[in-house]
Amino acid sequence: MTHATSASPDHGYLAASDLVKRYGHFTALGGVSFTVNKGEFVSVLGPSGCGKTTILRVVSGLERQDQGRVLIAGRDVSALSTARRNVGIVFQSYALFPNLTAAQNVAYGLKNSIGAQKAIARRVHELMTLVGLQGMQTKYPAQLSGGQQQRVALARAMALSPDILLLDEPLSALDAQVRSHLRLEIKALQQRLGVTTMMVTHDQEEALTMADRILVMDQGTVVQQGSPRDIYDAPATPFVASFIGAMNFLTGARKLDQGLFELGGSRFQAAREPQPLAIGQQATLGIRPEDVAFKKSETLRDNRLQAKVGHLEFRGPSTRVSLVLTQAGPRIPIEADLPAATARELRLAPEAMVQLELPAERVSAYVAA
Repeated sequence: MTHATSASPDHGYLAASDLVKRYGHFTALGGVSFTVNKGEFVSVLGPSGCGKTTILRVVSGLERQDQGRVLIAGRDVSALSTARRNVGIVFQSYALFPNLTAAQNVAYGLKNSIGAQKAIARRVHELMTLVGLQGMQTKYPAQLSGGQQQRVALARAMALSPDILLLDEPLSALDAQVRSHLRLEIKALQQRLGVTTMMVTHDQEEALTMADRILVMDQGTVVQQGSPRDIYDAPATPFVASFIGAMNFLTGARKLDQGLFELGGSRFQAAREPQPLAIGQQATLGIRPEDVAFKKSETLRDNRLQAKVGHLEFRGPSTRVSLVLTQAGPRIPIEADLPAATARELRLAPEAMVQLELPAERVSAYVAA
């Protein structure tokens, strides 16, 4: 697990140091630092208004930061215009020219950099083939599907071989099936080209499936950064835990000893304390629904509890079971996700009493709010 750290502007192919951006009295970025390594795919993830789009606009030069520096390939571009930063940008709205064909859109940025028409035609053909749009050169944006328009926007962004590819919510306008398919295509294209990429998204699934590393933002700061697995398995804060995936929070616990907590007369062992707690300090315990286990044994011990089944929600390959803990003080709700085969085997029904186990290695203890 890695927490947000100050990034040195001397490391990383893209490096931002202490970025501050204000709009009047509102601070969109509060001293953000990060790096992106050459060829890496980094996703900036967070809710609306957290500052993630502002980061992209500052890196691209579309906005000027009030404080801090941006370096690309070791060159300080903090005061340079977008045109002088050699970045490719794909916007949420695609921003294609409706009166130009797909090929003309891709070629648009090449007119001043490559004089020979044959060279332009070869580059456009190469890029259209790369994004799977062979034979679509003469079609106008209105004649293309959303996914095809997105591919044209990608090809146009790659036309000048940018140092950095910036993606601003690139799939949010597409339906779920197209979005899922295009996710794989964009990631495969990025890996094939080896282009350093930064993508802004509020979609946790996009970030988890596409990124090599994720920066999670909240209220203008990076609250955690790390690999998708690190962030999912070891969220540093309750905010990160609840924003990426689902999390059960058991409030009202108290620390008894190192890694040992008491809640409603039951004892829990917790493997993780992102922020160390003192003996006697109030805590909130967290565990993912898929980590909650059902046990047939009647023997109660640490991390085992009696619970009553509330309702079951069939989700095809899995079943979400809503329960209430019956021996942890106030009635505390908890949810469990079971594979379809396990749900069939247990034959759970509303009002049934069951025994749950919260495996110690999957329990996190957070400072109580």
